[in-house]
Amino acid sequence: MKFLSDKRILRQYGYPPDMQMLATETVLKQAERIANELVSDKYSHK
Repeated sequence: MKFLSDKRILRQYGYPPDMQMLATETVLKQAERIANELVSDKYSHK
C-alpha cells in the first residue's frame, strides 16, 4: 500500500513516469537509513 501511495504522490506532482520507480526506491532507501540511525541512537545512549 505504501508503494502505491508514493507513486500517486509522484504522479500528483508531475514526476516523470519513467523515473517514478527510481524515485520510490531512493525514498525507501533514505527512510531505511534514517530508521537505522534512530535505532542505533536509541540503543547507544543507555
